[in-house]
Parts: sequence; structure tokens; C-alpha cells
Amino acid sequence: MSGPAWAQLAGELPGRLSLPGDERYARRTTMFNKRWRDLRPCAVASVAGIDDVRRAIRWAGDHDIAVSIRGGGHSYAGYSVVDDALVLDVSALNSVETDPSTGRMTVGGGAPMSSILPQMRRHGLAFPAGNHQDVGIGGLTTGGGVAAVSRAYGLTCDSLLSTVIVTPDGRTRYCDAVENPDLFWASRGGGGGNFGVNVSFTFQARPVPDVSVFALTWRTADPVGMLDVLQRIVRDAPDEFSTRIGVDTSGSRPGEPANEPAVSAVGLHLGSEGALLELLDPALTAAAPDRRTITTV
Repeated sequence: MSGPAWAQLAGELPGRLSLPGDERYARRTTMFNKRWRDLRPCAVASVAGIDDVRRAIRWAGDHDIAVSIRGGGHSYAGYSVVDDALVLDVSALNSVETDPSTGRMTVGGGAPMSSILPQMRRHGLAFPAGNHQDVGIGGLTTGGGVAAVSRAYGLTCDSLLSTVIVTPDGRTRYCDAVENPDLFWASRGGGGGNFGVNVSFTFQARPVPDVSVFALTWRTADPVGMLDVLQRIVRDAPDEFSTRIGVDTSGSRPGEPANEPAVSAVGLHLGSEGALLELLDPALTAAAPDRRTITTV
């Protein structure tokens, strides 16, 4: 790409274009998943608003350059950063507005969980969201969005009421179930933001009940048996119950025999601590956990 072409884009995005070698380029092209550490986009355009999004898209179209959209950089599939593409860094689109009377939350397309979760706490509201402070709402929603409460409340995209998209032709389109319903449908789990840049999302949040949470670990000679018990609990439990089950041999060194496997279960129940204990009883009875935390929050 010629110098004048980059100068043109830099002039349209004053102070917000980063090329290879710039400090901000390195920061905004580093992915959470290090599998994608070798990807090299041609530049990063850090947009400050919808007009910047339009300018960057128009410029990329004029110069036949692909565009990738980066919010939090957590895309498992590497959609946030693409080789030889212009990365649209939308992290500055991070506003969060809450209407406590309706439970509606409107957030910028680049808002991270660290901006959204405090608003949820403040108003006692929630919708299925990411479990890491840096996860961006845009990639989470357009990719579906699995959360700890998804068995009961669905995916993140199931709480989406509307979105505003800048499409490749540079137009800004409001999308919901009535207006531009095809784009609205495609934004609810379509993946990767393929149909434009989602610059804002409006979600229907719901009041948060008391939640019983737990973290349990067993070091057992029969990890397969314990995993079987835990999976049967999940199979038979109501949708209000959710857990992440794992097994690991952490602590062993390369070349040495693996430590005794540790089986873990971390999760929550949208109900009382007593009801949670009843659900977990088969596992607690099978073997006493080495670590046990069960509480209501």
C-alpha cells in the first residue's frame, strides 16, 4: 500500500491510525488466544465513533483491503485480527446506559465486561454475559455468547432486543425483529460480525435473584467415577443449575509421573443454598472434597 493512501486514512482518523512498529499497533493486535500471535494485519484504525467507522470502511473498500473488527480480542477463531487486513479497533465505543424501569441496557459495540458488570451490580440486573473482564460484548453477542446462566436464560444473543450496524456500504442501520429483521437475525450468533460493524446493542436484562455458588475439588484415585457422578448431576438438574467440570494433573514436572488427578466443579444455582446442597449431594456423598466453598451471594 502506498504512503499517500495511508496518509489519506491517517488524515481522516487523526491520531488513531497505527502501523506496524507502533506501540499501539502491538497492543491492539495481541490476541487473548496466543494461537494467533503470528497474525500481521496491515494497520489498526482505532475508531472514536460511528463517523470513524464509516470512513475506515469506505477507505478499505476503495483500496480493496479486508476489514476485521476487534473489541476485546478474545475471539477463539481469530476473527479479531486477520492477516493483511485493516483492524477496526472499536474499544472506544464502550458506553453503557441502563434504564432500571424497563431493565434495558444499551451498550457500545466495543464495551468490555468491565464496563457492563458494574452497571448490572448497581441496578440488580443481568443478562448472560462474558466471564472475563476483558471480553468484548460485540464478539460475544455476534458469536452467540455462552454464560454461566445460559441453561436458564439462554445465550447472550437471546437477550438482544436491537442493534445498530454500519454495513459495508457505509450506511447506519437500526435492526430489530421488525426493522431490518434479516440483519438482526444474522447478528444473533452469526459469528465474527460478518455483515457490518455493530456499533451498539440493546439487551433485555432481568432482576437478579440470590445465587448460590460453589467451588469443589477432589483428589481421588477414581477420577472417572467422580466425573460420572458430576455429569449425572448436570443431566438431571434443573436449568437453574450450571457447572463447569474439569480434571487436571497440575503440579507434575515434565518427565515425572503425573500427580493424582484432581476433579473440579465450579458453578452456581439460581436458588437457595439448601437446594444447591441437595443437587450436589451425590457428589458430596461419593467422596469428601479436598476443597469446598459453597455460599450465597
